[in-house]
Amino acid sequence: MEVRNPLPQSLEDSNLTKALRLRERIAADITRLQSGRPAIHHLRSLHQHSVHLCGYKTSSARCRDLVKESLCDPYLLRRFEDSRGLNWSKQASRLFPLKNPGKNNSLLDAVSLYMWGVCDADSVLHAALYHTLAESSAAELGLRRRAARYRAPPLPPDSGICSEEWQNIVKTANPKAKAETSMIHFYQDIYLHVLANITRRPIIVIAGKLSHLLCVDIYLRFKRC
Repeated sequence: MEVRNPLPQSLEDSNLTKALRLRERIAADITRLQSGRPAIHHLRSLHQHSVHLCGYKTSSARCRDLVKESLCDPYLLRRFEDSRGLNWSKQASRLFPLKNPGKNNSLLDAVSLYMWGVCDADSVLHAALYHTLAESSAAELGLRRRAARYRAPPLPPDSGICSEEWQNIVKTANPKAKAETSMIHFYQDIYLHVLANITRRPIIVIAGKLSHLLCVDIYLRFKRC
């Protein structure tokens, strides 16, 4: 008979009260630049924090396996290790991808999960992303279109993003709209650039298929076994 893992299957499930308080603090921490352009909605102080696990090297092997089984994604771990996208160096500590239980935007959920251990269930980061785009222009954010891809500064002289396309970019980011997944992925470069400014943190991404996009910041500093 299969033995069920007795541990919660996500960090937020381990303490729902704390998860609720964290979401309230995140929402209260978002602010907008009072002057100057672009009109970036950003974190005041919570960008300085990252969730982490206490050391458990002294725990039994069974206990360590249960923790990894509860919090990590074995399918993605195998996928990225097989493609040598993760843990290819024998000198570095082995890193483990976290499960992303969020049902909203996978990128925003991954960033929120890494930084605070909870998904962006209330769409706080999603709303900040949308309002930053809606209240700014592509030129103010330093974005240009080049060969059907988007690049952040420094940029060579390029053709700018036309107003019609910018409206589509903003519309796609609206948390109240049901944008096509393909369009969200197409504009992912822009959203990453703006989100890095909102969270005031660097964001590196490892991805196989676009549907499996994950925030590498989760790997870099969140969980090491």
